[in-house]
Amino acid sequence: DADHNVTYEDQESFQDQEKFHFHWKCNEDLLMLYGEYCLNITFHTGMMELGESNWCDWDMVIRHYNFLTHCLELSLLQQAVKEEEAPESVVIILTLLPVCIIPIAVYMAVASELCDHS
Repeated sequence: DADHNVTYEDQESFQDQEKFHFHWKCNEDLLMLYGEYCLNITFHTGMMELGESNWCDWDMVIRHYNFLTHCLELSLLQQAVKEEEAPESVVIILTLLPVCIIPIAVYMAVASELCDHS
């Protein structure tokens, strides 16, 4: 699921959170507690155990980044509603339907044009 959490460079509205969550109050103490646990205790400790000489070795570092991501998502996004994807059959039908209609529409336009010229 972490692969689906993407913000593209043309989606700048994520910076305007006050207009979306203006009535919500962030629990800063809880956020700091989770941040302290996930970042300082687990990630920082793991990176220190690796040693500074291994920080540029992605194969060694990736596990700690994955754990940090997983920890933060579990801690901060527990109540987030997960959207379900549409069933595969619906996606296929809605993708292929316009593709199938286009040749029919072109045929009808050409046939109509030919009938008008006759």
